[in-house]
Amino acid sequence: MTPLRIDIGVAQALGARQTQQDRFGVRPIHDNPLLRMVAVVADGMGGHAAGEIAAQLGVDAVMNPVPDGDRAFALLERFHAAQDAVLRAGRNPRQRGLGATLTALTVTATSTVTWCHLGDSRLTLFRGGQSQWLTQDHSLPGMLYAKGRLSEIEFDRGEGIPG
Repeated sequence: MTPLRIDIGVAQALGARQTQQDRFGVRPIHDNPLLRMVAVVADGMGGHAAGEIAAQLGVDAVMNPVPDGDRAFALLERFHAAQDAVLRAGRNPRQRGLGATLTALTVTATSTVTWCHLGDSRLTLFRGGQSQWLTQDHSLPGMLYAKGRLSEIEFDRGEGIPG
């Protein structure tokens, strides 16, 4: 079997926002014979209070501690920890309404990839010069695209987004 090759790239664009609300974490694992890597990306919800805080809380919850045991269940537990942290932070009146997308994955020693996803930070597989979306966006445009009411071009341009 050919070993799994993982290339990781990160690009951030500020866009129309005044602050960068994207956060990410990547950690190779050397002290666990079963797990080789954990990675996470979070994007604070633009236009909402403290999106960058929500995104960092999500990354911290997934990365610390590193998921262990059953990968899918461990990631789900980490997502619940992220939700709890964001809800606690949202008790602060200046941070009310904060939120973020969250997409995370683990890679095992046998090259098994497990992921968990919430929102519209898409996980994409690139193989042999082709790309394939592994997740569906949890958003109004994502729902319209999945139902065939938006073309891929309209979806990529952000059409169907209210406001």
